[in-house]
Amino acid sequence: MSRRVLGLVLIAVLARAVTAWVVDSRIAGDSVLYQQLATNILDHGAFSASVSSPFEPTAVRPPLFPTLVAATFWLLGRSTLALLLVQLALSTSAAVFLGVAFMKRWPRWGGGAALALALNPFEGAFIATMLTETLSISLMSFGLALLAGRPTRRRLAVAGLVFGLCALAREALLFIPATMGAALILQSGLSNPRRLNRGLRRAALVITAAALVVAPWTLRNFRALGRLVPVSGGAAAYSFWIGTWETDPSWTSGPTPQFPSEAFPSAEHRSRLEAFEGELFQPEAQALLYEMAITNWRQAPGLTALRCLRRTPLMWLGTRTEIFQFRPAALRARGSLVWLAHKALYWAVNTLVIILGFTGIFLALRRGGAAKRLAGLAIAPILLLGVVHFPVHNTESRYSHPVLPILLVAGGSLAGVLTLKLRARWPSRRQTPGVE
Repeated sequence: MSRRVLGLVLIAVLARAVTAWVVDSRIAGDSVLYQQLATNILDHGAFSASVSSPFEPTAVRPPLFPTLVAATFWLLGRSTLALLLVQLALSTSAAVFLGVAFMKRWPRWGGGAALALALNPFEGAFIATMLTETLSISLMSFGLALLAGRPTRRRLAVAGLVFGLCALAREALLFIPATMGAALILQSGLSNPRRLNRGLRRAALVITAAALVVAPWTLRNFRALGRLVPVSGGAAAYSFWIGTWETDPSWTSGPTPQFPSEAFPSAEHRSRLEAFEGELFQPEAQALLYEMAITNWRQAPGLTALRCLRRTPLMWLGTRTEIFQFRPAALRARGSLVWLAHKALYWAVNTLVIILGFTGIFLALRRGGAAKRLAGLAIAPILLLGVVHFPVHNTESRYSHPVLPILLVAGGSLAGVLTLKLRARWPSRRQTPGVE
């Protein structure tokens, strides 16, 4: 087993390093905000997005990733290379940890899941950038690995702590502890109604442990901001408003967002929003964004729902590298043959992962036993992300990134099972009786 683990580590590091080398890790977009938050933590001891004094407290983003960036800068120096190395170590350890958990639980075909996690070609793109994807996918991997084994109290408690960290890492994962708790209840109740109480106890343990992680930050927000903000709320109103009119990401193609006319219920709303001059995270702007979103839904509920439905596949089917520019000159020329081939490769691999992953989950649910119970737990966060992102901005496939480990495990496991069946049906020459 030790040699296999070492092999997985080497494969994971190499796969991520190659992709990271290709991606241009410049600080832009959300990365600017995360860098500012981390800088203020280091230099002023404040979780603030302000660029100058006074450094007013904020909850514009969840706190865990800026804290990780600040800790990295403090220990290793303020460079993107330092962050890349930390995220490489985090991503590799999470993938190997989850892969080994599956190999121990299902020795025959768990190797396929472990190999798929190690070879993950998308993760390297994110370890090179200052975004939350690597942290959130790693935490989800650790939590799922803990639930893959025998559900002891210690495992459940640690899993709850990890899912609490997930909520502090990414806004869309705020309800992941409750979702996993509900899945544990259903898992016990559906398998045997008399085991429902056991499911309730397991769920209570997971949710309580998660609450212990999240509660201090919620209390900090209440004291600093004077209102109840469980984790963060900076982008919620903005994303909700975008979700009422967005059909594709073309409005983000320029240096500044180009909002179409249908985004605004009226000319007055456009004038009021433009008056904020891009400062959309202050409370007054947030209130206006919510007002416009609700008005859009009231004025055209059918059309708005149709827009949400039309763009939902974009959250899953894509290249997972839509927001990135690439370092080699041949890949930098957008629209060139080499650029198209590179993007097509990412799209094809992601589509294969999606197809194999959902097929693997479906077959596991039909199979029954331990595979069915684990598939039931795995489908819960997928449904959560689908519901959370349905009415909001979701035209980038990276928004489904936190559940990518689930799809890689399910797809890799299915590939492992198919490989075993093919070997049994067409044995090698050395294994065929009578062949010398």
